[in-house]
Amino acid sequence: MAKSAIFKPSLFGLKHSNRDFSQKETWGKNQFNSSFPASLCAYLDGKGLKNVYLKLDENLKIQPAELSTQELYGLAPDSDNLFYAFASQFRGGSKMITIDLFAGCGGLSLGFQKAGFTIVAAFDNWIPAIDVYSNNFSHPIFNVDLSRESNQEILAQYNPEIIVGSPPCQDFSSAGKRDEGLGRANLTLTFAEIVTRVSPQWFVMENVDRIEKSKILTQAKQIFKSHGYGLTGKVINSCYCGVPQTRKRYFLIGKMNEEDDFLIDEINDNLSSQPLTVFDYMGKELDIEYYYRHPRSYQRRAIFSIYEPSPTIRGVNRPVPKTYRQHPGDACHLNEKLRPLTTRERSYIQTFPKDFIFAGTKSNLEQMIGNAVPINLARYVGQCILNYELKKGKKTTYRQLQLSKWL
Repeated sequence: MAKSAIFKPSLFGLKHSNRDFSQKETWGKNQFNSSFPASLCAYLDGKGLKNVYLKLDENLKIQPAELSTQELYGLAPDSDNLFYAFASQFRGGSKMITIDLFAGCGGLSLGFQKAGFTIVAAFDNWIPAIDVYSNNFSHPIFNVDLSRESNQEILAQYNPEIIVGSPPCQDFSSAGKRDEGLGRANLTLTFAEIVTRVSPQWFVMENVDRIEKSKILTQAKQIFKSHGYGLTGKVINSCYCGVPQTRKRYFLIGKMNEEDDFLIDEINDNLSSQPLTVFDYMGKELDIEYYYRHPRSYQRRAIFSIYEPSPTIRGVNRPVPKTYRQHPGDACHLNEKLRPLTTRERSYIQTFPKDFIFAGTKSNLEQMIGNAVPINLARYVGQCILNYELKKGKKTTYRQLQLSKWL
């Protein structure tokens, strides 16, 4: 499985103390350090998160210690003239305001939410997917045709720090038609136009790997570059980042005023060295060792083992046809017990959690599950973004915290 992202404590504030510690008993809590208010300490304490206390003396020697909220205000410092910094396991980026375009049933939203982002709104215009999304998230999803410019005005009111999205990909996908001029490919340009109009600090666009060599992507990149975004483009195989599936997807990640390829090392360095198999992920939860996955062509194998990654979960799922002939690459011989994965099992391969609520017709559910971004893939990309921010030592914008000074 992919290596877990490491989150270091995030600096919330820095303040020089010029108070007489002999009078400490008379201080109010917020007098002790106004850039780390008591209310925030109480919030962290209520969440079971530890406060980290950093003492920097005149020689810039750092003395960290984990403290409870009570200890934080009762500790006697070593000197009357120290700098005080407070950090917490409250993750940097957990207040990064995010909106999701072309959200489908919510794979990208859930992955970024699990990484620590705050999704405030989502947008799609396929009712079956919208219904599933709304049953699983507390924030709103809007039934909006984003190709119409008049419908894009609602996005700006959220003032997002990052926009994520998966423009429909059928015109790039080998599972559908391959003509970029058919219309859906143009939604990639719509995504670029929306992002540059709203102008968030970050954006993430996901699509099939075939888009990498398309003219539409070249045009979209030009739009992003002309508005000041540095770009990182990368095809990621899901089985190397916590998904038991050989699903290759292209991600274009942009950040305002960065150099191109700024995130490439973070993405590459954290990928697992071994592909994740179905058995690695699900263990003995499946009551089968082999399963059928209908091929696009009978020149391809159709029988797979749980001891390898699943092939790409698509929007169709069919039983074993009576006319199927054994393929030399099949993982086992045809037998009466052989079956396709169920709709719910396919959602697990896409790393949807067991408590995710799916409701609707079988064909609609198969399609939205097949179209979804795997949750763990989205989470991986989100964690790479947060790790990059932390390693760069840059503060994330916290709209609800007004900090007096930063290190």
